Amino acid sequence: MTQLLKQVGRASVSVLLTVTIVVPVALFCEALLGF
Repeated sequence: MTQLLKQVGRASVSVLLTVTIVVPVALFCEALLGF
């Protein structure tokens, strides 16, 4: 059970990091291209 929690924790952290990086980049690109 602990193993599962660790895996879920890692997955959520990586998703969080991805979102934290992708969202500003996407917003920046939109602003840049004027969409």
